[in-house]
Amino acid sequence: MIFLYSGLVFCELTVEVDGKADVEMEYIQKGNDLYLQGKYKEAEEMYKRALEINPKNDKTFVNLGHVYQELGQDKKMYRKAEEMQNEALEINPKNDDAYSTLGSIYQALGKAKEADEMCRKALEINPKNTRALYILGNAFLAQGKSKEAEEMYRKALEINPKNENACKGLVNIYWSGGRKKEAEEMCKKVL
Repeated sequence: MIFLYSGLVFCELTVEVDGKADVEMEYIQKGNDLYLQGKYKEAEEMYKRALEINPKNDKTFVNLGHVYQELGQDKKMYRKAEEMQNEALEINPKNDDAYSTLGSIYQALGKAKEADEMCRKALEINPKNTRALYILGNAFLAQGKSKEAEEMYRKALEINPKNENACKGLVNIYWSGGRKKEAEEMCKKVL
């Protein structure tokens, strides 16, 4: 069973080998808690410990990549984040979260084509990946394709009506397109 929250992948382990699964899960949970508190260096340490126990947990690599995205806005950290997602994909080529995270990384680096490609791969695997829809919407918006961006944001909101990022994206489109009333209504939904 997998739970998503703020981009992190929460997982429930059901197989235990010599008690290691429990310890691994404790490290992952501590890492998730620390991440949500903004304690990224400490979260990094917890995820690394979990990977020492189980170096084949693709979800932990995804989470560690999220940490590297948060730790710095320089290319070195983004490269480390990218490496973690690629590790996850080597273990599990069907990990849509790794693809959408790569999309986010490439978008931050100004690589719109690569971001688009990764998000489309994520959506092939999981059409309900709201993060991929949102990032793809941003990519369209950056290319001046507001109609396509609006469609992506709307799809994300159909899946999760409380997706603040998609709401903000629509507000931006509405406001910049002179659709002030729609922008105001969308703002009310976000608030």
